Amino acid sequence: IRAYLRGNPEFVVRCATLVKVRNANDAAVRLAAAQSREHLVARFAELFAPETLHEFADELADLMEERGEYQRESVIRTLRGDVRRCMFTISLPPVAAVDSVLAAVIDVTDERNLQDALAKSEALNRAVLGSLKELIAVLDEQGRIVAVNQAWTDYSQHISATSPGKAVPGVGANYVEALALAAASGWPECRAVADGIRNVLRGTAAQFDAEYRCPVAAEEVWLMMAVVPLRGGGGPGAAVVVLS
Repeated sequence: IRAYLRGNPEFVVRCATLVKVRNANDAAVRLAAAQSREHLVARFAELFAPETLHEFADELADLMEERGEYQRESVIRTLRGDVRRCMFTISLPPVAAVDSVLAAVIDVTDERNLQDALAKSEALNRAVLGSLKELIAVLDEQGRIVAVNQAWTDYSQHISATSPGKAVPGVGANYVEALALAAASGWPECRAVADGIRNVLRGTAAQFDAEYRCPVAAEEVWLMMAVVPLRGGGGPGAAVVVLS
């Protein structure tokens, strides 16, 4: 049945025109931008957009296969011509008992627009971080690295290539613990750096700055570090900015 419906879109359109709305609540009238229930009932077929018809074909197939319930996200075109993204939930009785079905339609347009905006914002943030020459790592409240920028990744690769057996902590590693381990392995200045980061993570310091020798570089490299708490709803944690 699904193959037939996909191969015969004109049949799906014909079926859509046969759908009759028996009743609708006020929310459905507002969603459709109809003037009244009667207006919605009379012009119901106009709500079908091409994508809606594709989902309607799946609904017909589910009905024939007696799936029991149909739930999909699709779009409608309101009677004013606006496209709204909606979640459709339709209770499907056995085929032999089909007389009417109950459909619930929830407008999720604003939610999806917000998700799209957040995704674009995150992409912009990644692009900005990726363009900075400073090494940047984001730590969670335990000191684990949850994100790094491209400069951090490039420096990590450089250390791996030039300092056999050494590595710059990457995503998933606990940066504070790595510094504490370096302090115990002959780099005592790393202990103060680890303590400073802990103070920022605990909220007992508004910022931490340090200058120290890189414990993993083959040559003598001095690093300048600034650590600040995350702000703006990012959750507990800190941003570490390092410059050679």
